[in-house]
Amino acid sequence: PTIAQFLATPYAHKTTQAKVKLFDPAGSWTWYIVAYDPDTRIAYGLVDGEELEEGDIDMQELVAVRGQFGLPIERDLYWSPRTISAIRERGER
Repeated sequence: PTIAQFLATPYAHKTTQAKVKLFDPAGSWTWYIVAYDPDTRIAYGLVDGEELEEGDIDMQELVAVRGQFGLPIERDLYWSPRTISAIRERGER
C-alpha cells in the first residue's frame, strides 16, 4: 500500500504486512517496510535500532549508508512477511 493508504486504514498495524526487511549486515539495525512512495522515495515502517520506532524512512538516505567494512544495507531474501504488531510481539531483533 501507499503510505497514505496505510495510515488511513483502521488497525493497519494488525492487518498490513511488512513485506520487506532490510538490515545492516555488520550492525544491529533492521528496517521493516510496510508502505513505499516511489515518487518521494519515502517508506513507512518499523525501525529496530537503538529502540523500536515506527515512522517514515528516507530510502535515498538508507541506500547511501555504508556500515562497518563499507557494507551497504541488505535485503533479507528469506523474510516471511508479517504485521508490525506481530514483529513487536515476537520481539524480533
